[in-house]
Amino acid sequence: MKEFTLILLSVSLLICSCKKEEYTFEFEEIESNEADWVAQDTINTKFFRGQTWKQWRGTFKDCMQSKWIKKPFYFGPSNTVGLGSISSKNYKNLIWTFDRVFSEEEKKKIIQLGTSASCEIKRKIELDLETTLEGELKEQGSANINFALDNAKSTTTSIDGFQVDNLIEGELRIALRNSEDERKKEYLKDLTTGNNVLLNRVVRVSGFTSEIELNNEMSADLEAELANNPELELGDAGVKVKFSKKNETTIIVKSLGNFVVFGKFVKGKKVQL
Repeated sequence: MKEFTLILLSVSLLICSCKKEEYTFEFEEIESNEADWVAQDTINTKFFRGQTWKQWRGTFKDCMQSKWIKKPFYFGPSNTVGLGSISSKNYKNLIWTFDRVFSEEEKKKIIQLGTSASCEIKRKIELDLETTLEGELKEQGSANINFALDNAKSTTTSIDGFQVDNLIEGELRIALRNSEDERKKEYLKDLTTGNNVLLNRVVRVSGFTSEIELNNEMSADLEAELANNPELELGDAGVKVKFSKKNETTIIVKSLGNFVVFGKFVKGKKVQL
């Protein structure tokens, strides 16, 4: 009987030692601070720094702030920022994008698209030498547009609407649980490693418009150019804008499509099953 018990114990230990450790994760909130708001070293287009950043911050407080996203990370309007991506803190080094790991069908289950909401508030920026319109637009615009911006006195900004998109934690957990896909296993590993963070919520804006008021009436050459509604891309953020004429002293700059402005990061805390 004693020998049988020892054999049984040995078999039990062998089974336990061979059992694969299984774990999942849960989201852990990251405390935001004022530095997260600015984060201007990550913004790769001049057009959205300085005074323009202050206007975006004000617009967020007026229209977008909620208990779910109080002090977000400011990316500057971008179409290169991905919901579900894993990076080192504050998006410094990108480790994974969602598209590299999950199929379109999986993404439909995991990503919850927000309901479009309006923001009626307009904000006026008095232009000076430090104003961001002196940056990207002048660098990429034509000589006529550059001359007009040199003589601009103010700009009024507004947005048509916004939505908050987020990840569904439970669906993401199901997609990663017991997966034998190498990319998913590495994604889960990196999600729960060190100081890595996950972008789990973004504020997406549609219809950003800037009405630039000039000090003088525009030239005939500029009018002719604006009649063709010229377009340009701002930096490498993947955001395009279109120029048009409102009246003799006002140029309209309107974004094409939608883009991400703010985001919220969480950490993935490892939980053993």
